[in-house]
Amino acid sequence: MTLAVIAPQPLETIKDYVIKAFEDIPNRQVRKPEEAWKGLIAPFSGQSIIPSRGYIVEMVPVSDLRQVSISWPITYSSNLDERETKLMKPDYYVSHLIGHEGENSLLSLLKKKGLANSVGSSSGTDLSDFNTMDVTIELTNKGLSQIDVVVESVFSYIRMLTTTPVPDYIFDECLNLSELEWRYLTKSDPSKYVTTLATSLQDYDPPLAIAGVARLALSEPRSNFFSDKQRDDTKAATLKLIENLTVDNAMFTVISKTFNGKTDKYKTDYRAREVSSKLKAKWSNPMVGRAEISYPVPNKFIPSEEGLRVKLPVQLDDVPMTFEERMKPISPPAIIRNDERWKAYFKQDDFENPLDAVYSTLYEVSHASKNMRSK
Repeated sequence: MTLAVIAPQPLETIKDYVIKAFEDIPNRQVRKPEEAWKGLIAPFSGQSIIPSRGYIVEMVPVSDLRQVSISWPITYSSNLDERETKLMKPDYYVSHLIGHEGENSLLSLLKKKGLANSVGSSSGTDLSDFNTMDVTIELTNKGLSQIDVVVESVFSYIRMLTTTPVPDYIFDECLNLSELEWRYLTKSDPSKYVTTLATSLQDYDPPLAIAGVARLALSEPRSNFFSDKQRDDTKAATLKLIENLTVDNAMFTVISKTFNGKTDKYKTDYRAREVSSKLKAKWSNPMVGRAEISYPVPNKFIPSEEGLRVKLPVQLDDVPMTFEERMKPISPPAIIRNDERWKAYFKQDDFENPLDAVYSTLYEVSHASKNMRSK
């Protein structure tokens, strides 16, 4: 059992509340139930109602969706391996690469062929002795009819990850962006946040319960690796994960309203078909798009701290404002550009986070308006 509490009261007051509410719950020193079977049953194996490895499961959704998902089980060799993996987060780097949307990405390849609208990648189901790495692709109608090509394209990109070393700048950029996101994290809904904390305590020691889920740099605030060895260790863990993303280790799920067929036992709207050995061989040696995919180019727009000017927080006066002060109009935004093409305004805010907002209004002059002005 893990417990997290968020409240506006002082820490000692919250502590008293927790003790009064939970002190009578006995500690029976019971082991976690999964310890009895942890590591004994290999994921995606054995006989089950829904086949996994070597099958494509076709499901009929309630909504009108067209998508294909590929899932791989990522197992842990020991408790130490599980801990190191969750601290190092190699899945973050793999998701960044597969889910990249720029030039020569997996998504750009699929879009050029008219097969997909979006690509998403992330770690999925997290159980006691393994989790999953998932790739989900939103398909076009053409993509739904060419599932084999879509899946082959995914394995083409994975082949590049295994045969061509991932550049160092990819790891540096991911670490930098993660740290920036962590430093300027905005407040979330308390009910969701406290649930996240309670879950995090199952995976991380209390000092890392807050940062453990969201942050790559867990030792101390940093935006760069301390040494080449530290980066090389991260690269090795990432490559180890990538090597698990094989055809034989994958489970394939396709969702569409166009599928027909019900299961024999529960009459649910799905069916499973075995992947042929010929198709497995084709996916294992993919040829689609080899010349059209590459790693993301260096991102020159990632901010650095060089030359950073810190804006002091606004000091609010505790003295109540007079009626005249409250009625004083707020200064309007300044016009920073005004020509035949643009009229742009700017106003500095007093928020602490480095956020910006751009509002645009585009007007289309109709033929009728042009004729009226010409007259």
